[in-house]
Amino acid sequence: MENYIYSMLAIIFTLLGLVVLLVIVGLCLPSRVTVERSLTIDRPAEKIFPWAADLKLWPQWTVWNATEDPSLAYTYPGPTTGPGGSMVWTAKKMGAGSLKFVHFEAGRALHYELVMPAHGTKVYGEIEFESAGGGATRVTWLDEVDLGGNPFKKLFGPMLKKTLGRCFERNLQGLKTAALSGQAAGPGPK
Repeated sequence: MENYIYSMLAIIFTLLGLVVLLVIVGLCLPSRVTVERSLTIDRPAEKIFPWAADLKLWPQWTVWNATEDPSLAYTYPGPTTGPGGSMVWTAKKMGAGSLKFVHFEAGRALHYELVMPAHGTKVYGEIEFESAGGGATRVTWLDEVDLGGNPFKKLFGPMLKKTLGRCFERNLQGLKTAALSGQAAGPGPK
C-alpha cells in the first residue's frame, strides 16, 4: 500500500511539474506571432491585384476553399472589394470567422482584420505589391496574430507560424497561377 501511495504521489508531482514547466515556457513566448512570405510574379501589379482585391475570388486561388474543407461556406454581408470589403465563413475544419479590408490602396496594398471568435484570435494582415523591375511584382503576405497572454495559447505560436507560412506559400503560388494564366486553378501544391 505504501508503495502505491508513493507511486501516485510521484505521478502527481511529475504532472504538476510538467504543467508548471509548460506555464513558464508559455509565459516566456511572445504573445504576437508574425508570419511573412513573399513571391515575385512576372506580371505588373495591375494584373495580380484584382485577384486579391475581390474576396469572392479568394476561394479560387487560396487554400481556404471547399476542396480543402467541404463544409466551408462563405457569405458576403456587403461589398467584397474596396475599403470595408468583407466576407464571413463557417466551416467544420477551419472554424468560423470573418475578414474585413481596413485599408485598401488599389494596385499597392490590402490590409485586413481577421477574427476567429471560437479561437479568441484576432489577426492583422496585409498583402502588398511592389515593383520588382522588368514588369514583375513582388507580392508580400504578412499576418500578425495576437495570441493574448494565455501561456497555453502562446505554446501554439511556433506551430501556427509554420502552418500559416505553408498556407501563404500555397496561396502565393495560386495567385501567381491566376495572374499568369488569367484563370484561378486553386492554391499551389501541398
